[in-house]
Amino acid sequence: DGTNPTRLTNLGDYSWSPDGQHIAYEDHNRENFLRWYEVWVMSADGSNPTKLTDNRTHSWSPDGQHIAYEAFAYEDTGIWLADADGSNPIRLTDNGSSARWSPDGRHIAYEVLGDDNEIWIISKDGTNPIRLTDDFRSYAWSPDGQYIVYQVLIDDKESNRREAWVATVDGSTSTKFGDDLSGYSWQYAGRYSPTPCQSSSRFYAVDHPCHALQ
Repeated sequence: DGTNPTRLTNLGDYSWSPDGQHIAYEDHNRENFLRWYEVWVMSADGSNPTKLTDNRTHSWSPDGQHIAYEAFAYEDTGIWLADADGSNPIRLTDNGSSARWSPDGRHIAYEVLGDDNEIWIISKDGTNPIRLTDDFRSYAWSPDGQYIVYQVLIDDKESNRREAWVATVDGSTSTKFGDDLSGYSWQYAGRYSPTPCQSSSRFYAVDHPCHALQ
């Protein structure tokens, strides 16, 4: 109702856990410029603050029970998983960044950037890592967590084209459904509807995962 305001932290971005029980927030480490950003988690009333990592990226699980985050320290780099209160941290990978939970809470997608910009998927217990693609430009989970749609940049002599693909979460099937698309969004019941092509005003709809309808 707007009464009894309580100051929880000094500065930085924050995000609520989906169950409303915890808050993850960004703080600044003024003593070490190489580790300027830190991610902390606390209870909703501001109690029990716990530092997670010397970085600023994190992702809540859909049920709010866990948080995935990227570690910065050289000896601990990679994607980590902790309970919502910051306890029981587990290292899932030894590299990667920008973890994103699948909507069903069973998998985590993450990026491995370098000569090839790769998308990887791993089970929430750290098993079954799968490289989905390289040289991606953007990607998004399907609402049911069973598919990922992504764009890849095709560098040819005539132009730089962006192909749109949809893949199963286990990486067993990848299907191209469009060329030179500017974007995409998932619609009801998993039906897929990209935004207009860059070269025209046409729209496309795709019944996932394998065939396109114009």
